[in-house]
Amino acid sequence: MLLMIVKKALLMSAFFIACHPAQAERCPEPAATQRVTVSHVFDGDTVALKDGRRVRLIGINTPEVGRQGQPDQPYAVKARQRLQQLVRQGVLLQYGYDRKDRYGRVLANLYRPDGRSVVEILLREGLGFMVAIPPNLRLHSCLLAAEQDARTAVRGVWDSRLARPVAAAALRRGGYQRVSGQVSGLSKGSKGWFLVLDGQLTIRLSPELASSLSDKWRQRLSRGRKIVVSGWIIDRNHRKSSSSRSGKRWFLNLSHPSQLELQP
Repeated sequence: MLLMIVKKALLMSAFFIACHPAQAERCPEPAATQRVTVSHVFDGDTVALKDGRRVRLIGINTPEVGRQGQPDQPYAVKARQRLQQLVRQGVLLQYGYDRKDRYGRVLANLYRPDGRSVVEILLREGLGFMVAIPPNLRLHSCLLAAEQDARTAVRGVWDSRLARPVAAAALRRGGYQRVSGQVSGLSKGSKGWFLVLDGQLTIRLSPELASSLSDKWRQRLSRGRKIVVSGWIIDRNHRKSSSSRSGKRWFLNLSHPSQLELQP
């Protein structure tokens, strides 16, 4: 049943992004929640609860607060301060389908007492980028609309260097980024479809994502096509196991159509 929900969300998202601009819809009020108290806000997308749990908000990635001598990214402090305001009076927590990430953090949607999605507010104010990681797609449609509202208005991060895609050939670091380039390779393997951008960045399309894209979409991803992708870039030079079927240093796991934009 859950797999059917994920596939349906992927198909609807592919159609939604390819054919229609996002509408200014609001996220539905939550069901099956628990009231919790936030004791600390680490940044714009991660908090600690009074009961000791650490929560990673579903559907958003906010700019990084500087650590170990690194400077704050644009809007990082503002995103953290805004989240502090939004959770001050207590929040309602709704678990994701996947309840924990690989770091042991709780994956959840947070809502204000009036039923408004905290992440929707942050995205609409341009204080982060929408991310979609199956199967936690419950609010995907309304969060995408909120991001599109900020993007159209060139609000917050969309008026900063973070929104300007980095050329694949110019990648110098890992982490969440928007990357542009031309498709220089496309192949199918046992673990999904693989794209290569400018001979530098390997992009794996998960089997679920690849099956959700129509033949017309795959034809559009032919060699020479210009695209923009967003997500967490992995620097394989910093990993013990750096071998890959393509041998490229940079890698991105693409799990949802909203991470990929076809350019004219």
